[in-house]
Amino acid sequence: MNASEHIHPDQLLKILFQSPNAIAVYSGSEITIISANEAMLKLWGRDRSVIGRNLLDAVPELSGQPFIGILKEVWRSGETYLGKNIFAVLNVDGLLQDFYFDFEYKPILDADGKTSYILHTAFEVSARIAAENEVIKKALEEQRLNGELLAVNEQIMSTNAELSALNEEYESANEHFLHYQNDLQLLNEDLNESEERFRLLVENAPVAIAIYRGVDMIIEQANEAMLEIWGQSPLAIGMPLLEARPELKGHSYVDVIRRVIDNGTPHFGYDIKGPVTRNGAVIDGYFDVTYKPIPLKNGGVSGIIVVAVDVTERTLARMREKEITEELTAINEELTASNEELLQAQEHQRELYHTLAASDERFSSMLEQSPVAMASLKGPEFIVDAINPAMLEIWGKDKLVKGLTLADAIPELEGQRFNGILQEVYHTGNTFYGKEIKASVIVEGQLVDRFLNFIYQPVKGLDGKSSAILIIASDVTEQVEARRSVDEINTRLQIALDASGLGSTEVHLESGKMQSTDQFKRIFGYLPEEEFSYPDLFNAMLPEHRDRVKGLMLEAIRTNGIYHTDYPIRWRDGSMHWIRAHGRPRYDEHGKADRMVGMTADITETKQFEQRREDFLSIASHELKTPITSLKASIQLLDRIKEKPFSPIHTKLIEQSGKSVEKMGVLVDELLNMSRMSEEQLKLERTTFNLYDMLSNSCTHVRLEGKHELVIEGDKELKVYADEHRIDQVVINFVNNAVKYAPDSKEIHLFAQNLGDQVKVSVRDFGKGIDNTTLPNLFDRYFRVDHSGKAYSGLGLGLYICSEIIKKHGGTIGAESVIGEGSTFWFILPV
Repeated sequence: MNASEHIHPDQLLKILFQSPNAIAVYSGSEITIISANEAMLKLWGRDRSVIGRNLLDAVPELSGQPFIGILKEVWRSGETYLGKNIFAVLNVDGLLQDFYFDFEYKPILDADGKTSYILHTAFEVSARIAAENEVIKKALEEQRLNGELLAVNEQIMSTNAELSALNEEYESANEHFLHYQNDLQLLNEDLNESEERFRLLVENAPVAIAIYRGVDMIIEQANEAMLEIWGQSPLAIGMPLLEARPELKGHSYVDVIRRVIDNGTPHFGYDIKGPVTRNGAVIDGYFDVTYKPIPLKNGGVSGIIVVAVDVTERTLARMREKEITEELTAINEELTASNEELLQAQEHQRELYHTLAASDERFSSMLEQSPVAMASLKGPEFIVDAINPAMLEIWGKDKLVKGLTLADAIPELEGQRFNGILQEVYHTGNTFYGKEIKASVIVEGQLVDRFLNFIYQPVKGLDGKSSAILIIASDVTEQVEARRSVDEINTRLQIALDASGLGSTEVHLESGKMQSTDQFKRIFGYLPEEEFSYPDLFNAMLPEHRDRVKGLMLEAIRTNGIYHTDYPIRWRDGSMHWIRAHGRPRYDEHGKADRMVGMTADITETKQFEQRREDFLSIASHELKTPITSLKASIQLLDRIKEKPFSPIHTKLIEQSGKSVEKMGVLVDELLNMSRMSEEQLKLERTTFNLYDMLSNSCTHVRLEGKHELVIEGDKELKVYADEHRIDQVVINFVNNAVKYAPDSKEIHLFAQNLGDQVKVSVRDFGKGIDNTTLPNLFDRYFRVDHSGKAYSGLGLGLYICSEIIKKHGGTIGAESVIGEGSTFWFILPV
């Protein structure tokens, strides 16, 4: 090891104090506290104000307990003291509480062999002691059973001399096992660190997670996101679910949880309505939930993992959209009826005109009394010859306009289109029908806009030429404004539907004719201009779901309710998609369901995410279970031979335990890195460093194993401005993959290349290579390569994390491979 590989004492102390284990440093025979990390302060129930005080003053409840005396003896003698399963009473949160600790008082000696400092490391083992007491109870019961089997054992021992000799050797080894308790203590500390990392993973997960244990559903763990959904504080952890959340009593949630615990079958729910507490009040929320059983080794269930996503806003928005759609449908129906009435009125007006034209006297009388606005304009000057009150109201004028030209009677019409239309009708003799034409007239001194339906009917003399124009009009301003309001609402609704990716349709049940929006067609793989029928919808649906969906529609018709369901479809190009559909029947005047209005959304990405989440949970559970099982087996075997002399078996089991803990650490590190990137918390600490030197110092673990030679090539003076730790992490991952997937490649080449304003780092192995169809997917999240049927451990996150690190630096990453020649993984960074 050269000088650059040594860690400076200050750095070592800084790293040491980052440990989750409790650490403190004392000086002087009065045991003065000169430093303590957060874990030790938490054990004492104190803050950093105790630094600089002697231990007894800082923690007065230690008076009468042996710890101060032991520390003074360590200071005097300079000898290390180890304590295991030691009882202590500490004042935490104002209460004296009982604890058990494993600890070490280690003197730090100066050059003269005198004590300069005492390093205090401690780990709380109260839970372990409780578990051991339970084990002791079970051991006593086993001892009773062993007595009954003693006679059988004696007979077996007499016929198996070789086994007896081996047992005697193990018993001898157990007598010396106490000398190695310190090593086991370190292993226990590593195991606890792994458990702490798993706990932090749950707490920092981007979704709400909780763990319930036992038939009483004790809340063992709940992260901040779940506590926020509940409206609870961390005090709820450790309580039975129904005590922490009494609003759930009688709710179907509880029955579902108990079924998962009883049957061991996962449960998935979407848009589930449930009570939550907000500001002291219980309100309804909507959630997508997953209940996953936690299996026992014997096949039972010890509890469940709950994953929840709050979808209240999304669900309420969908409900509101449905209500608006129904309201708009009703308004459209009313407008349709109004238009039919208007057409009938216009026809009546035309018939009335012909009757009035037969007699001027009858015409004048009926004109005056008619509720329909009418006026007669005489000659090419359009003199107001006759006008009734209804027309005067539309014009905003009084009877004085009679005898005036239209231009004088309504001067504000100048520049509007009516005079031109009148001229054309007068000279051509053709009737003009105007619908919803805007007219601006002055009413009570104010210029107002009105929308009119009107008829300009020429009145012809015996010579066939026009002598006058009869005007029949109706004010439809309210209808136009109402329809425009509806159109505006429809437009906004359509924008909302398009933005949310929702499609809508209406099916005539008897004919099967279907009117669908463009988005509805796109969801089923059709272009907007293509015909899409009701049979096409069911043909796209997978056959095993068709009867179920039809049954839901029939039930909705029977109950006048809403059906909602998810189902898979196959597009015409063969691709699979998932649809979320909601629908409600509409009824005719006889109460018979004649239409079905439906809404759909493409939830393919949601389904794929849920599947990836389930796959990920399954992979994570499996990958963590393997090293934990191995570690448990090693410790159990070590426990059985703890009294025997140290032997190669001890060494093998300890090494195996270390590898298992190291493997768990790698898996948890991948999960933590993944969590940081999901929350966009991956921070870079850039410095300028020599890239060749970094490659030379990287992957020490591979060099120490001696199975592979790392060959460093390239520009020795090449420097780059980047996060050295993160770049080293990428290189280590590349090299680890080469060791893992190309074990026969004795040499692994690392190359640093200067590209001008960029640098390129490559890691090459000489293994079997990777198929070209696999290369594009290597850097995808959760992707794991299938190597000729061989199973490799891992979460499929390593290369994805590497790609995110390089992208964060503004670089690119890739891989090249030739079957039978090996693979090269590379990345490029800006200088």
